[in-house]
Amino acid sequence: MLEEDTTDGDETTDPTASEEEEEEEPEDTTEGGVTPIRSPPEVIKQLKPDPEDDLLRRDVKQNGNLDWIEEAFDAEYEQPKLTPALAVFIRKGYDKLGRKLGQELMGDGLSMAAKTISGLSHAFVKLDLSGKAITEIRLLRNFCNLRYVCLAGNHIFDIAPLNELQFLMTLDVSDNYLDSLEDFQVHNHLKTLNVSKNFLKDLKGVIEHPYLQRLYLSYNKLSIFTTNSSSKYLRELETLELRKNRLTSFGEPGLKLPALKYLFLAQNHIEALPFLKSTRSLEFLDLRRNKLKVTGDWATLALKYLNISFNYIEEVAELEKMAASLPQLEVLVATNNPLMADERAQTLLVVAFKTLTRFNAVNVTKELRVDAVAELAEDGDGNEASVDEIM
Repeated sequence: MLEEDTTDGDETTDPTASEEEEEEEPEDTTEGGVTPIRSPPEVIKQLKPDPEDDLLRRDVKQNGNLDWIEEAFDAEYEQPKLTPALAVFIRKGYDKLGRKLGQELMGDGLSMAAKTISGLSHAFVKLDLSGKAITEIRLLRNFCNLRYVCLAGNHIFDIAPLNELQFLMTLDVSDNYLDSLEDFQVHNHLKTLNVSKNFLKDLKGVIEHPYLQRLYLSYNKLSIFTTNSSSKYLRELETLELRKNRLTSFGEPGLKLPALKYLFLAQNHIEALPFLKSTRSLEFLDLRRNKLKVTGDWATLALKYLNISFNYIEEVAELEKMAASLPQLEVLVATNNPLMADERAQTLLVVAFKTLTRFNAVNVTKELRVDAVAELAEDGDGNEASVDEIM
């Protein structure tokens, strides 16, 4: 039986050490002279929530119940580093400390009996085994009728056994140790795929599912998002979550995401978005904490929410020129940009974007808009539009 090492000293293996350092594998010995495998500390840093998230939840509650909002704004954290020592611990240590997937564990997670596709019998179609310290899932190959599977918060390195689940509609394998889905075959019924909080570096096995509607990829190690200009990929995708990756841009020439409505690109290294104008259905765009200096010609005519806080946009005029191409924008969040040093930033942008209902944390009322127009007229900025035209 494994025991947690509570001794102090320099001998304790640090699983978060640099991968370049040589680290000895824990001894795997039989009982008697057992050398226990030491439990790695969780390397998770809790970050202070962004107040904007609370404001957004408020807006959503007022305007209707959208399930995706809770998916997108979970508590932020830093990933544990997958070093050789940690990988050894999980592959060897947790196979003994935790549980491989067995019949008893399956029985705990199965629910929702429904008719099989043939209609001749019934079977369980839902499985929830989140947070069970599972390391391998080969037994799932025998449960081909499953449609809704949650394996979040485990220690899984390979999901190839799920290839037998051809009727899979929802799959959550977030918070595991997946570095690739290359062996995950195309699932024609899959609509929701959550691979957040893993170690993905590419999109193989991720974007090929033809009817995918919701794709969650936050907290991975992706440096590029591309469909290789293939129009057959992601045609029905409505929600795309890419927070906290290593993206420097988004998309490529010919990118087509015709159904995309909600796009989360926060906490990356994005400097420009030249291909965004091809996402004509986009309503929600979160770009906070990137490296944007200019906005470019997005022309996403349906956009209603735009968050560009914590970027490097210096001139109010950079946002003013977007007003014509964003005629339906209702919420604009631009805090913590150099442009906010301009005392008139709010006034100028409230006038430029005629449909705004909120700027940063300020609700844009009719009175506020009238005052903004009057202030610009007093300053003699050459804005000859009447109050009626602005409203």
